[in-house]
Amino acid sequence: MKVLIIDDSHAVQLIIKRALEKGQLNNLETKLASSGIQALKILETWLPDLVLSDLHMPKMSGLEFLSEVNKQMFKLNVGLITTETDSNRLNLAKKSGVKFIVNKPFQDAEIIQHAKSYQPFKDSKKAQIAKPVKVEPEEQKNNLAFPNESTLEDALAEAFFRDVKVKIKPYEKYEEHHYPYLLGMMTEKEKEQINAICILKQPAIKQVSKAFSSLHPGAMNTSQDRANMCNHFFKLLESHIKSVDTNESILFKKSNLINKPFPRISEFYEVRGDKKVDFFIEIKGFDAFVITLVAA
Repeated sequence: MKVLIIDDSHAVQLIIKRALEKGQLNNLETKLASSGIQALKILETWLPDLVLSDLHMPKMSGLEFLSEVNKQMFKLNVGLITTETDSNRLNLAKKSGVKFIVNKPFQDAEIIQHAKSYQPFKDSKKAQIAKPVKVEPEEQKNNLAFPNESTLEDALAEAFFRDVKVKIKPYEKYEEHHYPYLLGMMTEKEKEQINAICILKQPAIKQVSKAFSSLHPGAMNTSQDRANMCNHFFKLLESHIKSVDTNESILFKKSNLINKPFPRISEFYEVRGDKKVDFFIEIKGFDAFVITLVAA
């Protein structure tokens, strides 16, 4: 089991590390970071099964680390080990994706119990008999309702006063030569965790920005200018992606222009089932393009 421990106190790092070593976790491997910045550097080459982080740290706090984790779309199980008692800050951490919170001072058993919940199984036989079974994200039920073809077609036709055709494409592939990719991040109201992502490849960025520039005049000189213009498209999608649980619309939060190959993007294109849908879109007067919606 791989565990990343983030705390600005080396003594606390070692206390947590020793607690984990007492837990007889499978193939325990730990790495230590004294700040969120150092932790992000580690995550570039090493993906842990569990992150145990302090909240109050210099240079980059635990909340800032969580924000950056969400921005970069790391799939991480993060637990906080903190002296923080303010309910507002703790609730903000939970909204940012924290799985559990342990208060300092803590008992070793608390750390071990939580760690065992995120311990990967070494083989399928163990996975069958262990309780509870950890479900991989791709197998989880999609709790978002994406727009259908006619709904998206009507929304675009109304926006542009042009003929629009929308079809669901069976399978859109990841293509490394189509960078930059633009990711439109969408989240539930008043929450930090990303719920849905709209992905545009370079050809789609070009056509979407060109189409919306006819409605919203602005600079179109750089890739970032075109990406900013595409934000209007992400805003248009807001009322057409809803939470199944609350029936509330998912809101556009921010976009992220990715200029060089990023492994997480290729993973999105491997998602199957109702967690991903690819739309082939034709707006009269513009070249056809494809957008991809993924439940994060």
